[in-house]
Amino acid sequence: MFLLAMATFANQAMIELGVLRAQALQVDETYFAACAARGTAIGEYPPAGCHDNKAPLIFLAHQAVQWLATPYDIAAIKQAAFALVLSVAGLAAWLAWRLSPPKTAVFAALSAAALVVQALLGVDVSLMALKTEMIGIAFVLMSLLVCLPRAGLVSAGRWALAGVFAGLAVMSKQTFALSAFALVGWGAFTALQAPSQQRKAAMTKCVCLVVGLCTPLIVLLTWFALDGRVDEFLASIFLYPSVYGSPPTTDSAIKRAIWRFAHILHTLSLSPLVLACFCIGSVAVFARVGESVDGESRAHTAPGLIGIVIPTTFAMLSVTLIAPIFFDFHLVPSLVL
Repeated sequence: MFLLAMATFANQAMIELGVLRAQALQVDETYFAACAARGTAIGEYPPAGCHDNKAPLIFLAHQAVQWLATPYDIAAIKQAAFALVLSVAGLAAWLAWRLSPPKTAVFAALSAAALVVQALLGVDVSLMALKTEMIGIAFVLMSLLVCLPRAGLVSAGRWALAGVFAGLAVMSKQTFALSAFALVGWGAFTALQAPSQQRKAAMTKCVCLVVGLCTPLIVLLTWFALDGRVDEFLASIFLYPSVYGSPPTTDSAIKRAIWRFAHILHTLSLSPLVLACFCIGSVAVFARVGESVDGESRAHTAPGLIGIVIPTTFAMLSVTLIAPIFFDFHLVPSLVL
């Protein structure tokens, strides 16, 4: 399955960089490229706001591509997009390997990578474009990887780093705040469940997570405030997303409910394999709680494993109900399970 997925990806890349070289994977890429070029021309790194509701990291990514190539070089944008897709698949494989027993780690890693690529290619090739969703999901996977303990408990520094990655995901796409909130909720829950003698240290780690989560927003807010562009930044982050993708406010509550339900059915129908894998993986994770191997309890590994399931489940359900049009990318961590 892994070889088939990689061969399919390579074939698609050859087509996109061959006969379709001058055609963007998705129209949003042209908007982002134009915004990035405009920002570079007037000395804004990155633009505080340009294309409706987009957070600034996507413009910075396109400015980096243009710095390495030239403005409006669609082929260069595609190359960066394909590299990002492979990075996401690699992060998913790494996370699956970390979550799995040694005997099945390699199989789990290859399966996760294959499923990610298969899901993106199988739904729509435009999902592989250099867009906010792909950048955000890469940061989410990094955050989850940092949260997993290597030996013993996760240090406060790693919790802070996980928060920074989650914060960068939010600065890529605001809907990733749902995953960030779930991560903070899990951190608070584990802190409250810690033995009394360890509770203070656990709460300190949770605070480090929150501080890390807020750091990207504070840095960008300060950057744009010093440059006199804070209003544009805040509008792009908070104002426009509050109405984006919503049905007209004049519609009745019943009509809006039907609209959301239709989108949920649509997105669910695109990824049945993904959902099946998530359900199987979730059951397997919880079944391993308290399992003993060679007479030794594996219960200590449960928090790390369940810590993946809870944020993933929260993100899936919340995004499905709140913003179903962004559902597909929030499923990627589920593939790992």
